[in-house]
This record gives sequence, structure tokens and C-alpha cells, in this order.
Amino acid sequence: IFLMLFRGKKYGMKSQIPFGPFLVAGSLLAFFVNINIMDWLYVL
Repeated sequence: IFLMLFRGKKYGMKSQIPFGPFLVAGSLLAFFVNINIMDWLYVL
């Protein structure tokens, strides 16, 4: 998502980035990869 924003010419470093898609992506990542992350943390 972040890379797609900067491919266009009207976006720059000071452009506002929507926060919702990152929340959804993080939630889905945590939901589907949660067991793998917990196993990795217990090994540490």
C-alpha cells in the first residue's frame, strides 16, 4: 500500500497516508500468523 501511494506523481513525503488499510493488514497478519509468532517467542 505504501509503495502504491508513492508510484503516483501527486504523492510525496509529506502526503497523508490512510491509517485504516494498515490496521486491517496488521490485524489479518496477526490473525493468520499468530501461532507461528507465539512459537517463535517461546523459543527465545
